[in-house]
Amino acid sequence: MNKVLDGYILGFSAIFMWSFNVIISKHLVDVLSPIQISFFRWLIASLFLLPFSYKIIWKNKKVLLFHWKLILILSSCLALMNNFVYQAGHTATAIDMSLIATTGPLFLIVISKFLFNIIISRNQIVGFFIALFGVLVVITDGKLTNLTEVHLVRGDFWMLLNAFTFGTYGALQKLRPKEIPPFILLSITAFVGTVILLPFFIYSFYYAPIAKLELPEISILFYLGIVNSILAYFFWNLSLDRLGNLKTSLMYYTIPLFSITESHFLLNEEIYPAQIGGALLILGGIIFSTIKKEKLSS
Repeated sequence: MNKVLDGYILGFSAIFMWSFNVIISKHLVDVLSPIQISFFRWLIASLFLLPFSYKIIWKNKKVLLFHWKLILILSSCLALMNNFVYQAGHTATAIDMSLIATTGPLFLIVISKFLFNIIISRNQIVGFFIALFGVLVVITDGKLTNLTEVHLVRGDFWMLLNAFTFGTYGALQKLRPKEIPPFILLSITAFVGTVILLPFFIYSFYYAPIAKLELPEISILFYLGIVNSILAYFFWNLSLDRLGNLKTSLMYYTIPLFSITESHFLLNEEIYPAQIGGALLILGGIIFSTIKKEKLSS
């Protein structure tokens, strides 16, 4: 039971950290290009991780080299998934981005089912769709007819790629070699991801020269690199390990709830009844998906 509780605490902690991403990254839009934000984010993460992990990485180099394909795919997902969000923000509306982001857990479950044939109970399926419906209620302010007004733009394609890479990254955590702790796998994939981004970062100077960065922008980059990239992904990977892909992916639906609460207290935005109702549906879906299994295991 402690393992399950720890898994939920870790998962919700990761989501809470990620929920600030849109708010704080908005400040960087006019200063850095999406690829530049992603590169600095993972460069900072790598510089903080490697001093604590390089000895273990070197000691386990044979195991890591044997699993080079997995590491390359995970590193590419880390490097690109947030870049896709920053790219999408240039043309996609917030509603479009929120709608498409909800397909991330769906991709995670479908990929997990395809690769590992995970067993999905009826309660879990029902809970999944209850939570999904709650998300739709939140982002449409209770007016589901707003879904008919969504028009696809280029940013929607970028957001769909983000959802796919998020699902792929989460599903492939199941293949982590047992000899390699989650912290070490995060360290090596963050470093490889930074290397993958490097040529794109260099090329970005031709179309988006970097102006002088002030203290607020530097502080945001360090937040993204340390909190959102190290702590959040480390907690998320541990949650996947403890709870499995389905239960952990359902928690991802609470991101709008965190964002709405943060906007209320930090930006003085009003909270509407539809948002409260959607929040209850999301939490209800998460709880409902766990009832049957918990009873059987007691």
